[in-house]
Amino acid sequence: MPRRWPVEVLLALPPEEVRRRVPAAYGTLEPAAGGTTWRCQDDDLDGVARFLIGLGCRLRVHQPPQLREALRRIAREIATVTDGA
Repeated sequence: MPRRWPVEVLLALPPEEVRRRVPAAYGTLEPAAGGTTWRCQDDDLDGVARFLIGLGCRLRVHQPPQLREALRRIAREIATVTDGA
């Protein structure tokens, strides 16, 4: 069954490193200028955003734009949590 959101993200890592960090079941990988393109489909953009943050690398979201907002929202949550520490 297709998921709601098609996701395409450029990860600033070589394909070999992405393969170590991203399980094959999570989507497809393709070498690209500047790193590796990761494509998947998912219903939970907040979950995708948290997964991407956990990879610990620079990235560029190609689609969907709502994923960028999910990343920003989570970044604000992290800043709020750490401000109180």
